[in-house]
This record gives sequence, C-alpha cells and structure tokens, in this order.
Amino acid sequence: MEPVLSLAMVVRDEAQHIEAAVRSVLDYVDEFIFIDSGSADNTFERCTALGGRGVRLDATLMLFDFGAWKTAISQMCRGQYIFLLDGDERLTGAHYLSDMVDWLDRQRGAYDAIALPRRRWADLAMTTQVEKSAWPDWQARLYANDPSIRWTGVLHETLSGRHFHWGVSVEGPVIEHFVDPLHLADPERRTRRRLQREVLARRAGVRVEGTDEAERLAGR
Repeated sequence: MEPVLSLAMVVRDEAQHIEAAVRSVLDYVDEFIFIDSGSADNTFERCTALGGRGVRLDATLMLFDFGAWKTAISQMCRGQYIFLLDGDERLTGAHYLSDMVDWLDRQRGAYDAIALPRRRWADLAMTTQVEKSAWPDWQARLYANDPSIRWTGVLHETLSGRHFHWGVSVEGPVIEHFVDPLHLADPERRTRRRLQREVLARRAGVRVEGTDEAERLAGR
C-alpha cells in the first residue's frame, strides 16, 4: 500500500536528541526519510535504528543549501503528504496529523500545505519560552508530495510552487523548537553553529535569525 504520510528530516550532529524528535511523530507517519548533512557523531546510525531510510552527505560549509536539501528529501518521500521536522524540534499533538491530512485531501486544488505554529524554548523541560513576540511563528511543514512544490533559499528557506496555497492550523499540533538549549552545553558546538549561521546568512543576503536570549538566561 502506498504510504500516506512521510516524515522528512535534514539532520546534522543531533545524536543526543534525535530520538526524542523522531519519536514525537513516529507513531503517526508511514515512513521516516532523512538526509544527514555531514554529522561527526552517530546521528545517521540512530536515525536508521529508528526505522529511517536516508542518505549521508559530506557537506562543507560552502555547500550548505537548506532549500535544495529539503527539496531533495521531499523527492525521496513516497507518501502522498510530507511532514518536515528539524532535528532540534519536537511535535506536540502529533495525533492531529491524520485529521489534517484528511482535510488537505479534501481541499486539493484549493490548499496544498498547512502551516503549524512554532514555539522556542530555553530549556528542554519547556518552562522558559523565548522570543514570545514571534509567536505563533507559522511554519508551512505539512504539504502535498507534488514535484511542483519546492523549497527555495540557501537559508531561511520557504515553501512555494505552482498554484501553491497554504492554510493555517489554528488548533492542533505545535512545533517545539529547542535549538538554543541543545547547543548551550557544548561551547565548541555553539561557536561552530554561530559561525555557520553567519556564513550562510551572508551567502543568502539575509540577517541572522534568532537572538541570544537563551544564552543570557543560561548566564553565558
């Protein structure tokens, strides 16, 4: 039987946290597809152990292109619909996904994607929310598996396509974003990530996204 919903992830050096991210969605998808963009740890092996089917890239900083990678991983998916999650995120309320897929199925021609709200946290226990002014920070992450729908942009990539329209989920799942707390404990990794974001932002001609609020809260 053809898969209905595919989980798609682009990951890198997320071995300590990838299982929590994947398991937040795994029971509600039909397949798990991933691209490892050059992990130095065993992220690839952990994804495979969770049932994922993926490819490993040896990507240098200058080859980073998140839009191209997300388009490529969408093309790897066999499901009729795709849900995209980052390795530093988790999804609460994933049981709503099947209802959202059914809604999209009924709306084909009018809507091709649904945007979900995203919250950013300074701790894994989700007690301190940061960048509250950005809420609901809509993210188009659930979309039809259609070759005309593509991700564009080296950084701060966006979803677009021919006759592309997207609806907003006002009730349902929420993407929980943990990028700061996941990296705060490792100074070398924190520095490497900041450099990566700055280089990519210059290549893309955009401003660096996010603040150091989580670092200030952690006393760094």
